Amino acid sequence: MHNPGKVSIAENGSPKHPTGSLFLLPLCYSVVNIVSTNYSKEGIYIERGRHQPVQWLEYGPRTFALAGEKDQPVLLVSGTTWSARCLQLDEEAFWEEESAAFINDHFIPVRIDRDELPEVDSRLQRAVDTLSQESGWPLVAFLTAEEQVFFGGTYYPKVAFPDRPSFARLLETVVQTWSQEREQVEAAALSLQTTLEERKALRQLDGSLVEEGLEALTAQYDSENGGFSQAEGKRLWPGALELLQAAAQAGRSELESMVETTLIHMGRGAVFDQIGGGFHRRTHDAMWLAPSFEKLLCDNAEMLRLYLLAYQASGNSFFAEIAARTIDYLFRELCDLEEGGFYASQSANEEYYTWTTEEVMKAVPVDCVKAVGHHFHFQPGVENVPYRALDAPVIAERFSQEPLSLIEQRIDKGRDALYAYRQRRTLPFTDERIFAGWNARAAEAFELAGRTLGRKECTDFAEKTRKRIEGQDRMAIFDEIEDNFGPSRLSQSIKESGEASIQDLGPSHGSLLHALFNKGKK
Repeated sequence: MHNPGKVSIAENGSPKHPTGSLFLLPLCYSVVNIVSTNYSKEGIYIERGRHQPVQWLEYGPRTFALAGEKDQPVLLVSGTTWSARCLQLDEEAFWEEESAAFINDHFIPVRIDRDELPEVDSRLQRAVDTLSQESGWPLVAFLTAEEQVFFGGTYYPKVAFPDRPSFARLLETVVQTWSQEREQVEAAALSLQTTLEERKALRQLDGSLVEEGLEALTAQYDSENGGFSQAEGKRLWPGALELLQAAAQAGRSELESMVETTLIHMGRGAVFDQIGGGFHRRTHDAMWLAPSFEKLLCDNAEMLRLYLLAYQASGNSFFAEIAARTIDYLFRELCDLEEGGFYASQSANEEYYTWTTEEVMKAVPVDCVKAVGHHFHFQPGVENVPYRALDAPVIAERFSQEPLSLIEQRIDKGRDALYAYRQRRTLPFTDERIFAGWNARAAEAFELAGRTLGRKECTDFAEKTRKRIEGQDRMAIFDEIEDNFGPSRLSQSIKESGEASIQDLGPSHGSLLHALFNKGKK
């Protein structure tokens, strides 16, 4: 396998060319990236860029041809509406006239919405992760006119960190490297492309990579808190858990406790919205107590499926409870109840989710304050993010002589009061685009919920969603698949008119067809 010849940025902001060993991406990387189909209408992230002084261009062959004509590198930024870091980079760099002028003069700037072009984003994530061991949003990638990545990372600050250059310094360094070390840049970009292509071939041909992926997950596993340790906290990573879950069901029983322990800690932690239900995308600590606050349909659909399967396997009612509260969240916040379909996401909004003890006292009935305070670990003098610290039996034993049933009632009553109070705050922005791939997986999870928990409303809504995705004539979709299957890829979007359309833009036919062909299976 070729060395990618990666270009990285030293502490002083200058480029360097280490020859360190390759980072082997586990097979579950592709499982994690459950991508959507194309978009129903242009997202706010792209619309925001149209008003910025940066002269953003659309992703496509004409733009890369222009890069060749002008002999300039492409600065490609992949972002999303729900990411607070994307908004921060916008404010610090792309709204600034001086920074924008530098970008316009020295780069071919391209801006994409990762939800609209998931295949492009996924490819760039793999490349940047290989170079910098970074992935996420915003994704900042620098490419040649041949669409080959030669450097990239995620968020770069306005003012340099001790181990990270400022965004302005990064841009200056890339320009300098491009003009003075072009041969090295192009060689590194070509080597990286070769490496990624070889890895793709290995993933397709070598089944042993599944075992390597399991070994990698086991090595990263946090036995105390569940999940998989990372330098900056933990993400949900439902694809990794599903891989472990499948391996456990296939006879690897030692992996079962890893899945169950992780699901228990997630469900008790603040990464699960204890007041309104549903999962935030990630946490910034090891104990699942410092969430990033954005919520995505794709994450919640996959987590719902995992909790339902865990309940089926173990009979643990806790898993059923978290699944039920996730369903309630989706119905309440991300469902188009009239037409069918699930909305894409809700943005991060820290003020909406955090609590002072003074606010708790205002929101919760007096007779419920004590139970609620112990249950969610509300502490004075801080901004609290509720997590499930103590359950009703423990509270009854340690702090109260009241019956257990009364403690449980007060916790439920207090949670409802907190939710009602929270709804008077500024609500998180809901991205109401409907992505067919994500909707197919959510509908599949709802069907599983209908069978597992006996919730007919889930089955009915899954059917309504499928009808909206499939349009008036389901066979028309399969005709398009048959016509385009070859080298093309299916991408279905639901336009504002509600009609289904097929476009050759994304890799989402897998999740769509998976849901369609598994419709009604037990």
